[in-house]
Amino acid sequence: SGGSYARVGTTWSAGSTGVQSGSAVTINAAAATYSYVLLASSVTGNNMYDNVTISNVTLASAGTLVVTPTITFS
Repeated sequence: SGGSYARVGTTWSAGSTGVQSGSAVTINAAAATYSYVLLASSVTGNNMYDNVTISNVTLASAGTLVVTPTITFS
């Protein structure tokens, strides 16, 4: 909280058996500890697919997080 964020688009693979992987994305982030990322349907709009637990990442100053998303649809 107290900072701002911007959604970053990924390019999804065609996938197989319900598993899709996205390209790595770089997220600009304020100094904080991060435990989750959000997967949404697009860089705009309100369709959240999932929030995903990540290893606690602590940035002592503003920096970047690099995330390579994977999602499984059942």
